[in-house]
Amino acid sequence: MAHRVIYRRSADADLDAIYEWIADSADEDTALSYVSRIGAKCEKLADFPNRGTPHDDLLAGLRTIPFGRRVTIAHLVRGEEVIIARIVHAGLDLTKEFGGS
Repeated sequence: MAHRVIYRRSADADLDAIYEWIADSADEDTALSYVSRIGAKCEKLADFPNRGTPHDDLLAGLRTIPFGRRVTIAHLVRGEEVIIARIVHAGLDLTKEFGGS
């Protein structure tokens, strides 16, 4: 049974920031294509929600999957929902983002 994919505000903000950075560096079409592909990968979690590497040391139930070489998608599975918590650039520290030590 497929889960419902939900984006936290922080994940939406992450996508907006990625879009803006690429649009400024390249162009809007490239940015839209890249962000759309990230969204498609997130939506695939509806069918396979427990994919990825567990990070219970940072937050109970947190899992991550890579997108390309530079982006990590952090998500949680809660009941029938997959919650996209963050979409972080490779330079960001997940430990800092999720309050771990």
